[in-house]
Amino acid sequence: MWDRGGGWAWFWAGTSIALALMLGGLIWGLTRAQPVAVTPVASVAATPTVKVGEVVSSGSWKAVVDASHAQGGTTFVDLTVKNDADQAAALEIPSTAPQRPRARPASYHETQIASPPPLELMLYDRANQAIGGSFVGADGQPSGAYTFLAAPGDAIKLTWAFDVPAGSIEPFALELRFGSQAGGAHARVALDARAAQPTTLAPSDVGKVGGKDERVEIGDLWALTATGAELAGGTLTVHLKAENLTDEAAVVAAPRGDTTGGDRDFYAVDAAGRMAYSSADTMPTTRVPAGASRNVDVKLKAPKDFATTGPYRFSVVVDATANRYAVFRIS
Repeated sequence: MWDRGGGWAWFWAGTSIALALMLGGLIWGLTRAQPVAVTPVASVAATPTVKVGEVVSSGSWKAVVDASHAQGGTTFVDLTVKNDADQAAALEIPSTAPQRPRARPASYHETQIASPPPLELMLYDRANQAIGGSFVGADGQPSGAYTFLAAPGDAIKLTWAFDVPAGSIEPFALELRFGSQAGGAHARVALDARAAQPTTLAPSDVGKVGGKDERVEIGDLWALTATGAELAGGTLTVHLKAENLTDEAAVVAAPRGDTTGGDRDFYAVDAAGRMAYSSADTMPTTRVPAGASRNVDVKLKAPKDFATTGPYRFSVVVDATANRYAVFRIS
């Protein structure tokens, strides 16, 4: 058996030495270790809040919420978007509403998103619940996304519809979030607060604006003449003379090499900024031979409150990426 005065004394002595060695090794390791850099977490800036009628600027784009109203379980927001640059540009505004069941698979373009959309619109309730919405077409029904192929200085009024869940509580706010390629700005517009002096975004004349019956050349591609316009049955018809200046046949107002005319756009605004627009089923399909001219009627879908008489500002965007466009003022 262990000697009380000797055996246990040696045991405690050995244990103390071992602990001292372990502690010394730990201290040596800590003093020799390289410091680890700790990256601070960047603070997320709060989204600025503005009022109805106050301008949100992002790069060369400007937007202002003009008004909002509720109808049934849907909130409608009216806003104006302007290309305040000196050249043509494109602004895609996708639908953020929940997708309905499809009868066919989604296309490649509908499923692949390489970067944030240029402008995303979301509605938020008091509990900060996000509610998606869609562009309201000329027939007053939500119809998905809208892409604004904009001539420089042009401004258009849009209406976006949001189906609000039954449990959502006012006040609502509309968040505008521009992608980096469109300036990267973001802001929330408090729909229950209105600026004392609200701003109206109106078109600006940048470059040549042709008058009725005035010939306007678009580079070496086209020469266009707007000869008149009239509204009937929800359709604004613009009479256009199109001269093909190239050496190959092309769909009217299409850029060189575009055989279908899918990269062009036609739209008009009345004196109040309300928009009549072209769509896939109304785009002119007339092919103009090389060096020839044709008279074409451009059909634009107009909302029910669109002005029955001019003046109208009519824009033709042949190629936004190459700054090819023409703008007319038709009285």
